[in-house]
Amino acid sequence: MTGTEKDVLDIAARAGKILLENGAEISRIEETMDRIIRSFDIVSHDYYVLSNGIFLTENTKDKTYAKVGHIPIGATRLDKVIEVNSLSRRIVSGELRDTDRIREELDRIENIKAYPDALMIAAAAIGSAGFAYVMGGSIKDSIIALFGGFIVYVCTLLAARMKLSKITLNIFSVMAGCLFSIVIYHMGFGDNINAIIAGTVVPQIPGIAFINAIRDMGNGDYLSGSIRMLDALLTFLCIAVGAGFSLAIYTLITGGTLL
Repeated sequence: MTGTEKDVLDIAARAGKILLENGAEISRIEETMDRIIRSFDIVSHDYYVLSNGIFLTENTKDKTYAKVGHIPIGATRLDKVIEVNSLSRRIVSGELRDTDRIREELDRIENIKAYPDALMIAAAAIGSAGFAYVMGGSIKDSIIALFGGFIVYVCTLLAARMKLSKITLNIFSVMAGCLFSIVIYHMGFGDNINAIIAGTVVPQIPGIAFINAIRDMGNGDYLSGSIRMLDALLTFLCIAVGAGFSLAIYTLITGGTLL
């Protein structure tokens, strides 16, 4: 195997890694890797992508090159997915052929900064308010959900910085936001507690992960789809547990019910 062939396989694996760790579906990752490798006239390669790992090999007369990478399930960053897709199109079209230049582009994509925390918190809060209203809540319910979603996302960021497990992070964040919403409702400010709580927990709902799991299974990637589905369902369970704990705490302290 020549140095160029190894470089190309490394580039393809790295592009696949960026896609996988940022929430792309399995079929998109495999297609991107395949197109990059074939654009350099390398045909004797095999690849296998799971929800948390990539296996890539090339067989020649003299030796076999293999590359294995473990990629933990992380947060979804569609901006990075879009950038890798754009880069792969440039490679396939022949616009970009220099492997060193491609590595520089991959470095740039990996180092794209996330949106500021303040913007993410604001988006979570507004999304919570809007969802509460869509679920039949009043303007007052939306205002409560706005602050509830704000608390949920702030707690999520704090828990992530404390390196808490995903289960603990989701339960703690949802419980904090729901407790706030329940207390405000108990004070007589809100009208519909169901809409308030539904809006409050929206920032934690793994919508993209759930949809990608269905798409993976629809494309025949049953193992990866099942793993992603299990991860999404576990998050849903954590949301339910967090909301349940907040209701249990309220009942324990007040001795009454909300409804």
